[in-house]
Amino acid sequence: MKAQTKLSLVLFAFGVTVFLCASFFFQGLGFLPGNDTSLSVTAVLLFIAVIAIGGFSYLIALTNCRRLVQLAAKAKQVRSHLSLRTIEIAGARNDEIASVAGSFNELIAKLTKGEEARNQMVADVAHELRTPVAIVRGHLETMLKGAVELTPDNLLPLLDETKRMSRLLQDMRDLNLAEAGQLSLVWSWVPLGAMLQEILSIMELEAESESVTLSLVGDWDGELYCDAARIKQVLINLIGNAIRYGGTGGKVEVAYRPDAEAIRIAVTDNGSVLIQVQHLWKIYGKGEGGIEALKGVSLGIAKGEMIAIMGPSGCGKTTLLNCMSGLDDASKGEVLIDGTDVSALRPRLRDAYRAKNMGFVFQSYNLIPVLTAAENVEMPLLCLGMKPKEARERAVEALSRVGLRAREKHRPAELSGGQQQRVAIARAIVNRPLIVWADEPTGALDSKTNAMVMDLIEHLNRMEHITFVIVTHNPEVAGYANRTFFMDSGKIVDERRSDPAGRQKSMPWSLA
Repeated sequence: MKAQTKLSLVLFAFGVTVFLCASFFFQGLGFLPGNDTSLSVTAVLLFIAVIAIGGFSYLIALTNCRRLVQLAAKAKQVRSHLSLRTIEIAGARNDEIASVAGSFNELIAKLTKGEEARNQMVADVAHELRTPVAIVRGHLETMLKGAVELTPDNLLPLLDETKRMSRLLQDMRDLNLAEAGQLSLVWSWVPLGAMLQEILSIMELEAESESVTLSLVGDWDGELYCDAARIKQVLINLIGNAIRYGGTGGKVEVAYRPDAEAIRIAVTDNGSVLIQVQHLWKIYGKGEGGIEALKGVSLGIAKGEMIAIMGPSGCGKTTLLNCMSGLDDASKGEVLIDGTDVSALRPRLRDAYRAKNMGFVFQSYNLIPVLTAAENVEMPLLCLGMKPKEARERAVEALSRVGLRAREKHRPAELSGGQQQRVAIARAIVNRPLIVWADEPTGALDSKTNAMVMDLIEHLNRMEHITFVIVTHNPEVAGYANRTFFMDSGKIVDERRSDPAGRQKSMPWSLA
């Protein structure tokens, strides 16, 4: 029975009861005579009163239930149309119905956020799954060509990658089960520090085999209400990836701390040294009039790190980036990249090394206006001599990784500033580089697009282990980096490490 009908019946019964009580009361006092004629009149009046009471009861119920009916209809629409994200009810803003509508909206917001988080996790797992698949495929192709013998030692890496693939597929299966409400969770209160220490003890043997040092940072001694088994599984996967891909002799740190109503846990590794800069000088001009743009700069950057370089205009940031990447010759010093002394290479060999192992992102995008997005992205591969068909496939795949698969045929003028920069990022990663150098990559973007592009760069760094070196004036951009070098007058005057668990993430980048 509808609430409107129930309320009508209740009001009707109440009205009739009041009328009868009043009639008997007045008859007892002598206001209503007790003869037959008067009783007939009373019966007629009673009938009229009952009809009137019924009508008034219905009108009152209709008025009071109208907003309740609206609430039910809106809730049904939201359930049927997933694009509707809010329930709006006309009328008073502070009554019970408005409160219920507000509670519905909060629930919808939480469900939407959960759905977005799940979609992002599925995308992350899918991206991470590509790495072991590519490794296994590469090993198998090499064996089929006869370049590598089919021996147990050569098969062991394949076994490791298949184990990793199995874990990632299990993660995706768990996500699907969770969405269907079929994932059984065993919730309990668990001492967080003790659980993390137990996980590190499990990973110690693997860490020792890779000569990696494990450390736990955090002094919060509270308990966490969670499914301990699944939390352990996720963290073991993360720590295992950090150990395997951080490089021999590296360090893996697990940091945890309370943050408002949540507990933040971060797994970071310093990786192996990829870029080693030693006593780098850059002097423009000769003699006493020479300008010292760089003055004996030395630094090291680990594989998989994201580094920011900040400082006032003219301090040497871009000059340092150009000298490290081989775009410019240093006057003195050396730049070692993955063991190769790039500064000592002849110009032709250095150009070839840069084209194969590096990518570049600039503030002004540097896209060719007459070419489509896919044609711009495939250009570095064509310059390397890759066949057009394979180059186009790689270009489309790179555009998919930055969320622009649907824009492959658009020219730069048909794209927004943020989309053009994402095309530039796709062009930088299409050759699967060791390093991407970025000079003010968000300098021409508004704050919202700035966050979107930096979220994408962080995603590529975290999920695909691409090393990024970013020159920027923007502290928010530097906040994404693992470390920030501060320059002044051609020297590095300070170095700061970001708190891996402390930076507030912005929303995941859009796939539009």
